Amino acid sequence: MKRLLQRESLGEQVANALEKGIVRGELPAGARLQSTRELAATFEVSHQVVLSALDLLETKMMIRRLPRKGVYVADSATCPDTREVLLLIVAEAPTSNSFFWQIINLVDSEQAAGRFHFTLRILTLSKANCGDALYKRRMLAAELPRLTDKFHPDCALVIYPSIDRRQMDMLLKLPFPLLFVGDFLEGSFPGLDYNQLAFTTNPLKSFAEYAAGRGLARATLLDRGDRPIPPFLKKIFAEGETAFAEAGVALDTICLADMGEEAFVQNLAETRPDMLIFTTNNGQFRDDIIDRLQTAGLDPGGALRLCVLLGRERDKRFLGLADMPEQLTGIHTRLVELMDRLVRDKPRKHHEVFHLQSKLDL
Repeated sequence: MKRLLQRESLGEQVANALEKGIVRGELPAGARLQSTRELAATFEVSHQVVLSALDLLETKMMIRRLPRKGVYVADSATCPDTREVLLLIVAEAPTSNSFFWQIINLVDSEQAAGRFHFTLRILTLSKANCGDALYKRRMLAAELPRLTDKFHPDCALVIYPSIDRRQMDMLLKLPFPLLFVGDFLEGSFPGLDYNQLAFTTNPLKSFAEYAAGRGLARATLLDRGDRPIPPFLKKIFAEGETAFAEAGVALDTICLADMGEEAFVQNLAETRPDMLIFTTNNGQFRDDIIDRLQTAGLDPGGALRLCVLLGRERDKRFLGLADMPEQLTGIHTRLVELMDRLVRDKPRKHHEVFHLQSKLDL
């Protein structure tokens, strides 16, 4: 190749030459560039000039540098308006959680089509280690180098409801902007700068409205009591108690860990509620409780209506909460707006609550 002329800086000339090759398709998305030594020899410039050119191309999102692997043409290089997004989920049984699926559906949404390329990374926690903070910190310590070396997105959406402050601090060291999606079990983290889009909805209000509309007299809210109740769930309980009181329907809240299963079944046999609301999505636990209630002569799924507090329930014995398309559209639209802002402005502190209205799918 002819020696470059001194009309622009040498770094700009090398960057422009490489960019033309990318735009013309000579260097397709995912292609590995020559090493810096080879590029220096090809363009007859110094190693430092090549590094300057690569810096310019990286700023324009034309290339991705992968440590110890080389320099590659970015997927967004041939689609300059497309951004790369890492969708990181860390949770127990994430595929059974309807909220997670609402966010994952962003990948196929009309709002994101043609604007974002998504990479999905799911770290699944077992029930045994979901509450083990030390285990999760060790898991993150092993995962963060992989995220840094293998993923070079323009931004990342993180769903990690059981995160604590130290784990949050670890994630904030990632070299790309993050948006935490959803609520944290431990509430907010004062003193840390982070972006978050939380959601507020209260299914108990929907259940209270349903009970009042059908003339039901009593409902029971059952919590397993196997872990501390997070702040956002306490708020749901408090608002739900008010909603049931205003609807004229009695609501009994029971912690199974305190009462025990036998006493709980005896309680329901005596009080005969019209509605039983589970706070857990654990199907095996619910099936065990339902079996015991049937043995006691109750009619779960019939006269005793069954509900699940969080998530859409596919079991026909349960009253399910509807996934409303208009609300998903609103969620996805706002996420796209915030991702655009994350890529453009790289804010470090943005907190927002997206208000949802739940309704029964009857």
